[in-house]
Amino acid sequence: MDNGILGGPAGVLLLAVGIGAVVLGAWLWFRSRRTSRSEPPMLVFPTHRASRARGVQAFDAHVSGGPASTSNGTAATSPGPDGSNAARRDNPIPPPRPTPPATAAPAGRGASDPGSRMVISTAPAPPGLHAPGRLSTGGGAQQQRPPDGTLQLLPGRFEVTGGPGAGEEIRFVRLPGLPAEITFGRGDGPEYRHVRLESPTVSRQQARISFNGGNWSLRNESSTNPTSVNGSPLASDIEEVPLSDGDRIEMGEISFTFHHKETRDRLPFRSSWHTDLGRRPTNQDAVIVKSLPDGRELAAVCDGMGSHQAGGEASHLALEALVAALSLGAGLVDAVKQANTRVMDAARLGSTRDGIGTTLVALLRHGATYQIANVGDSRAYRIAAGGVRQLTEDHSFVAEATREGRMSHEEASRSPWRNAVTRNLGASDHVEVDLFAGFDATENHLIILCTDGVHGVLAEDEIAEVCRQTPDVRDLARALSEQALIRGGEDNVAVAAVSFGSLRAATSPTTAE
Repeated sequence: MDNGILGGPAGVLLLAVGIGAVVLGAWLWFRSRRTSRSEPPMLVFPTHRASRARGVQAFDAHVSGGPASTSNGTAATSPGPDGSNAARRDNPIPPPRPTPPATAAPAGRGASDPGSRMVISTAPAPPGLHAPGRLSTGGGAQQQRPPDGTLQLLPGRFEVTGGPGAGEEIRFVRLPGLPAEITFGRGDGPEYRHVRLESPTVSRQQARISFNGGNWSLRNESSTNPTSVNGSPLASDIEEVPLSDGDRIEMGEISFTFHHKETRDRLPFRSSWHTDLGRRPTNQDAVIVKSLPDGRELAAVCDGMGSHQAGGEASHLALEALVAALSLGAGLVDAVKQANTRVMDAARLGSTRDGIGTTLVALLRHGATYQIANVGDSRAYRIAAGGVRQLTEDHSFVAEATREGRMSHEEASRSPWRNAVTRNLGASDHVEVDLFAGFDATENHLIILCTDGVHGVLAEDEIAEVCRQTPDVRDLARALSEQALIRGGEDNVAVAAVSFGSLRAATSPTTAE
């Protein structure tokens, strides 16, 4: 008798396959349920010793390519030219922005160190900040990357001298727009702003340190496990106690030594810099804010041109040469000329660097005065109680035509040649440098240096308004960059902001100068 398809060996095989599929499906469903209910991976930074302490680990705000919003150092990399003396920048629509590179691993070991770790809180990033990327590290853990251009490494550190984590160091960072405060406790807290201490002798909310005016202070926030400084317990919720270098701090069984050497360098507290690639595939802008060995202060931005690689190379070479010359005592104009020589040397290396060049605008302070040098169409603005004023003159086709009366401002804004520069580093062995000197550094005012990715989108009064709405100069460069991108800017952006005297007095709304 014919048993049909279910009879014989073929039917047995089909039945076995069906049962196997049901079992596999059930197993996969159960596994997915377990995975969805498991804890998210910890976000960690490897450290050099065994520790159960969980805390904020150091970020180097000077790492280029993913710059922090406020610090001293060069930042990575504007579109390229069609020629050397009249370089024209195109406007391609790039692919999505690449993920910024990871920050450097803490000193002592690399990112793949399988040792124990200090663990950063896994709370989501504060509103308004870009979600940070993640990078896999050894042992299947996750290392958090800081958002591009958002973290400022603060001076001072805690050395763990007793209890879990002895021998570790804790460094602190500040997020733009948020107070420079770090909390300690056994409970969870905001990402980058909380040190979690795994000890039953520590309260969920133990203590808080604040950084203001270049100094740290400590407040005890536990009524059951008092925090002590140099052996003296602090009452709960009393006024903050100032910390000095060498102070001993105890939180339950965990003890710290506070390290904070005083410094005369105040530039990091009255300046900021920021760069962003915008909608470009690469960043050819570069920016630096730096105190020089002889005490002079430098701020500069560059807008590279040429191929994507060449433009970024030109802007960085120019800043490197500028800093090198100034560090040896050169004057500002001579240093800019040496930067031009460095870019010219790179242009001679091969045909792939044809058309390489960069703009440059720089501020150099020496004592009570400062100078500004300019080549190209990057700009310097002075913002004071009287309003905003452009200090430099653009070396561009439309700017020169406007100054000579051959083109109106409205025509210039629509001209296809509005991005063509007539002077830049790398165009000739002999570069003409505009120098503006004799500025008083003792008056209350603000200097903004920026590339055309900013001033090509934001009018002068709009730049001044962003300055008025940003109470901390350390947040200002990023605020201007973001506003330019929000307003539809597609180019790379780079900004350096330096305040002299009172920022509030400098940005108070009054009539224009």
